[in-house]
Amino acid sequence: MKTAIMLITHGTPRSEGNDAAVINREPLKELTGLEVYIGYLHMEPSIDATLSKMMADGVERIIAVPLFMFPGLLSDTTVREAFGFEPKTASGRIERNGKTAEVVFTGTFGDHPLIEDVIMKVCEKCKAAPEKTSLMLIFHGTKAPETTAKYVDACIGYLTKKGYNAIAAYNEFQSPDVDAAAEELIKAGKNVLAIPMFVSPGKHTTMDIPPKLGLDGARTRQIGNGHRLCYAKEIGMHPCISRILKARIDEL
Repeated sequence: MKTAIMLITHGTPRSEGNDAAVINREPLKELTGLEVYIGYLHMEPSIDATLSKMMADGVERIIAVPLFMFPGLLSDTTVREAFGFEPKTASGRIERNGKTAEVVFTGTFGDHPLIEDVIMKVCEKCKAAPEKTSLMLIFHGTKAPETTAKYVDACIGYLTKKGYNAIAAYNEFQSPDVDAAAEELIKAGKNVLAIPMFVSPGKHTTMDIPPKLGLDGARTRQIGNGHRLCYAKEIGMHPCISRILKARIDEL
C-alpha cells in the first residue's frame, strides 16, 4: 500500500512561503522515507487540492499531520471537516475520481513531551542560562483557557525545574499579556528570552508581539544594566519539530 504524509497547517501570506510546513517537509521525508505533501486551510494548495494530487499519484494511505501547537478547534474540527469527516475522527476513507484512500490522523506537536527538548535547544542557541536569563513563552491565547492550560503548565513547570524564572504570556484573550509579562521579567534584573509558541510567522508574531516587547524591527534590545531582551523565532520553525512529527507518526 503506497503511503504518504500530508502536513496540514493554517497558512498565511505573511510567511511568504517560509512556514513550518515548508521547513519541516524535507527533514520529515528523510526521517520517514515517505513522500511529504502540504495542504493549507487558508492558502493554496488547499487540503482538497492536495488530496486530489496525492490520490492521482496513487497514494492509498494518507497520514494527515495537523501542524498545530495543541489539540483544539482547528486540528480537531476544522481539519477533519476539510476531509469531509466528523470532528475528532481518528481515521476514515475518502474517494476521488473512482479511487479510495485511507486517512489516519496524528496528534499535534506542542503537546508532545519532546517539545521541552526543542525549547531547551532554543535556549542553548540564544545562549540562555538560568542564572542570567528569564524566559517568557508567548502563546496565542484562547477564550477557553481550560483547553490548553495543562500543556502550558507542563512547559512552564519543566523550565522551572531546570532553574529558570519562566512565565507564560498571551497575545490575546488571556493574562498576563505580553506587555505585563515583559515588564515583570525586566524587573527581575536578568536577560529576557521571549519564545513565541506559534507554528509559523504571521501577523501575531511579526506585527502584534514585537511592539509589545519594545522591539522596532530588531529581534533584540537593551533593557538596562547591560541586559538584553531577545525575541526568538517561532517554535514551529525549529528544525527539531520534524522529530516530534515523526514521533507522532510512530504512534499510529
